[in-house]
Amino acid sequence: MKFVILSALSAASLFGQTVVDRGISVSFSVERVDAPRNQKLREGDDVRVRFKLADAAAGSPISSFPTAWIERTGNAKPRCNDLVSRLLNLTNTRADVDLNTYHVLALNDDATISVVDPQFGYGGSKLLGLMRLPAVGDDWALSPSGDLLFVTVPDAGELTVLDTATWKVAAHLPLPARPRRVAVQPDGAYAWVTLDSGDAASPAVAVIATTGLKPVAEIAAGPGQHNVAFSSDSRWAALTNSSGGTVSLIDVRRLKRVQDFPVGREPVSIAYSTQAKMFYSTERAAGEIVAIEPDTPHESARVRAEPGIGEIAFAPDGRLAFIPNPEKDLLHILDTATNRVIQTSDIKHGPDQVGFSSGIAYIRCRRSESVLMAPLDAVGKTGKLLSIGDFPGGQHTFGEVGRPSLGSSFAQAPGENAMMVANPADKAIYYFREGLPAPMGSFSNYGRQPRAILVVDRSLKQSTPGVYETITRLPGAGEYTAALLVDSPRVVQCFPVTVEANPDAASVGPRLHVEFAKLVEPVRAGQKVRVRVKLTGQDGSAGSQLGDVRIAAMLDTGVWHLRQHAEAEGGGVYGVDLIAPTPGRYRISVECLSQGLSFNQSPQLVVEVRGK
Repeated sequence: MKFVILSALSAASLFGQTVVDRGISVSFSVERVDAPRNQKLREGDDVRVRFKLADAAAGSPISSFPTAWIERTGNAKPRCNDLVSRLLNLTNTRADVDLNTYHVLALNDDATISVVDPQFGYGGSKLLGLMRLPAVGDDWALSPSGDLLFVTVPDAGELTVLDTATWKVAAHLPLPARPRRVAVQPDGAYAWVTLDSGDAASPAVAVIATTGLKPVAEIAAGPGQHNVAFSSDSRWAALTNSSGGTVSLIDVRRLKRVQDFPVGREPVSIAYSTQAKMFYSTERAAGEIVAIEPDTPHESARVRAEPGIGEIAFAPDGRLAFIPNPEKDLLHILDTATNRVIQTSDIKHGPDQVGFSSGIAYIRCRRSESVLMAPLDAVGKTGKLLSIGDFPGGQHTFGEVGRPSLGSSFAQAPGENAMMVANPADKAIYYFREGLPAPMGSFSNYGRQPRAILVVDRSLKQSTPGVYETITRLPGAGEYTAALLVDSPRVVQCFPVTVEANPDAASVGPRLHVEFAKLVEPVRAGQKVRVRVKLTGQDGSAGSQLGDVRIAAMLDTGVWHLRQHAEAEGGGVYGVDLIAPTPGRYRISVECLSQGLSFNQSPQLVVEVRGK
């Protein structure tokens, strides 16, 4: 492969390293998000990584789907194709920095938000950050770009805004009344914060400009508590008024309330159907769903369900609405094409929340630890019973939480047919891959109750034509290689990255690279097998003479686990003999506390043990 390096990394240009190969220009840069671009990179820094693809002759951008990693290579200079091939085929560990990943955020019971990197195999996690709030947060919303997180803090009377690039507070915005819900309209221009209002003259919602983080309006609508929804073009907002019995339609361009619609005694939820282009509000007392058409404002339909209905949530296609009824233990399916409830199913234990992947609706019940699943391709058959499966979402019921959040317990894993579920009482987040009978595993929330979860996607995304970027955190000091793979047009390129030591190195995590040796398959129950792991220092040297290396093995069900000191075998390799007592899936991790490596931070070796 022939290429030319046009420039070295410097502070003078946005893309400091450029390579031209077979008519394709590939540029690369990495810079700290909290410092001028001439600052050196240090371990533990949050950095912005960018790649730019262009036609070298015409200069026109190339749009594609890149995959990238940053891997410690020390003083060795591996062939780029060999390095990329190895990174693509990692099964029991992961790259030092994976630029194709995501972070999970948990809204906790102790007035914090934890930022967690779910480790490979989802049996462990790495705590990337812990953001403290002035008091316990009730609801939250991400900006469409994912760079800002808005959190309502009722006991402090404010909206706290967090910068997800640095995991620091960007603003504390005081509000005129107790905040409840927060939502960001689809175009990202405004964040809307609902306020508990005592009368019709009190502000029901505060509107915050996301650029500059300044309040721009306070709108009175009606007394009570409120929920807000938006049309897909951000032209209209609709607000429920629980004590006023109305839904208020708001013109977003003018930030003015234009009409109130009587919907019944107790409107509790509202959502917008992208297919019907109407708002749908649920009214708990009479059990009715009211459809409101915003462009020529009028009530379009009123549909009868059962008293006790709560949240309304639309499936991804925008046609079918799922309406749990926790008081009557029912689930109603509304078809917006006919404005009729076409299916009602008995759902025990108080169904109260729904989440969606592209193919499955997930239903949480407050008096159960099980999560129900309804395949979307089987939903919508008039008069037919729903086809519903389930999987265990922990060991405690979802309602076992001192102060429930208004946020969701569900978050879909980006780019995967998989769902994550937060169980507050378990203090854990479970990972379920569609097609399996049980969760693949869980990862820790570090002793805190995850009352709600959401995902910040940290995979490379196209910010402008041909430019792909993301934010990540650098590992320990040393020499690294940034590797890029693009399938079409075929691009494989590597760039050197130097990470300097940090005076606070003890706080930035493990200073070892971990690589498990592949086991000879199959492994059978009762059979002795040698588990080996190679530990490498920041400079690429073997991690020898470490006296506190321990290896842990745990059966996925949690009924068996083992931790023991590993024996040094030379060359940075440590091993233990393991005898798995029963068939099943085992997860193996390593600890070396003297080098900042805990079991939770370790990559995992996943072993399928067969019967004798």
